[in-house]
Amino acid sequence: MKIIAFDRHADSPFILPPAVELIADSAVVTPPHPLFLPDFDTEWGGRICPAYRIGRLGKTVDARFAPRYIDAYGLVLRLIPAGTDKALRAAGMPAGLDGMFDSALYTGAWLPTEGVDMSAPLAVSCAGVDSVINNHFEAACKAVECVTRYATVKTGDIIIPSWMPVCVVPRPGVTIEGSIDGAVCLSVRIK
Repeated sequence: MKIIAFDRHADSPFILPPAVELIADSAVVTPPHPLFLPDFDTEWGGRICPAYRIGRLGKTVDARFAPRYIDAYGLVLRLIPAGTDKALRAAGMPAGLDGMFDSALYTGAWLPTEGVDMSAPLAVSCAGVDSVINNHFEAACKAVECVTRYATVKTGDIIIPSWMPVCVVPRPGVTIEGSIDGAVCLSVRIK
């Protein structure tokens, strides 16, 4: 399994080659496990992102056929070691550490795409902030097209086509919840 996160805002265009980050599958925490903040940094940030799960093998997939490859969607929490990230970027060094450390990504519950009008806007609520993402599935399909131009996607891979303006501050003892269209699909206890 691979997790591919695009470094783009939901309203930004896709560029080639795409600005992506690979997140190690060993860095993923899934429900119902809590999320432990690693001890190598003291300043943490979190970003809520829409995510799409791949349901079949594909290479060189055109965006119009990409819906056949996406079988579920949901929300993920990307944990960012803010202090380390700032230091690396200030030194002009790659911030690849962001995608490899344990607990870098928490996935919530997956919602099946089958029988859902995926062309409808995505209403996301998290940390008291309500957001609407227009053309979210179109962006996911374009992300699949961009990725499969360079690499094969496989069953279980996760595509994160953009980040949202919803940032959270993960602290021990806090529970972070996110919902799509009123259905809670992300709930994580920070330890």
